[in-house]
Amino acid sequence: MPAKSPCRVGAGVLLSAIALTACGGPSVRTVKPRSVEKANPAPATASPSSSSSTSSDAKAQKDVLSTYFSFMGDWNMAAFNPADQGTKLSNHATGQALKLITADVQRARREGTIGKGPLQFAPAVSHLDLQSQPATAFIDDCVDATKYLKYSASDGSLVGTPDADTRLQHVTAHLVAVEGSWKVDELHIYQPGSCR
Repeated sequence: MPAKSPCRVGAGVLLSAIALTACGGPSVRTVKPRSVEKANPAPATASPSSSSSTSSDAKAQKDVLSTYFSFMGDWNMAAFNPADQGTKLSNHATGQALKLITADVQRARREGTIGKGPLQFAPAVSHLDLQSQPATAFIDDCVDATKYLKYSASDGSLVGTPDADTRLQHVTAHLVAVEGSWKVDELHIYQPGSCR
C-alpha cells in the first residue's frame, strides 16, 4: 500500500501555542521556563553544489538551528504567559511563519488558554544554500507533543482531555538570511503520527 503524504494541520493541533518546557502544575501561575530540551541534531546535507561541509557551512548550520530553537522559545513564552502579547515573535520569524504564530497566540488569548508541558525536538538542517540570495535553509523536525497540554489561563485547569497516544508530529521550517541573521520564514506542522 502506498504511503499517505501527511496532511498539514493548523498550529493549534501541535501547539495551541508552543511550550518547550515549563515548571509548575495547573495551580502555579508564575512563569518559570526551564531550558529548552534539544535533541542532538543530525548532520545536515549540504547543497548539491558542495561536496563537503566547510567551516562556513558548519557555522551556518549551527546558526540555523539556534534560530529555530530561539523561534520556538519566543513562541513558548507567548504561549505560556497570558500577559505576553507576542512582541518578541518577529525577532526570529518573518513571512508566513510570523503570521501563523501571531494568529495562534491571538487565538489562545481569545480562548483564554495557555499551553504548557514539555515538547521534545529533534531538528536537522536538511538543506543549506549559502549561495542563493537570500541564503536559505530547511529544517526537518519530529516533535514529541505527547505531554503538551492546554490549560485555562484564569484558573489553571486542564482544558479538554489529554491524549493517551504519543503525538509525534513532523514539522518543517524554511529559514532565510535577513540582514545578516536567520529568520524562520515558513513553518508547516503536520498531523499527529506524521513523523517519518
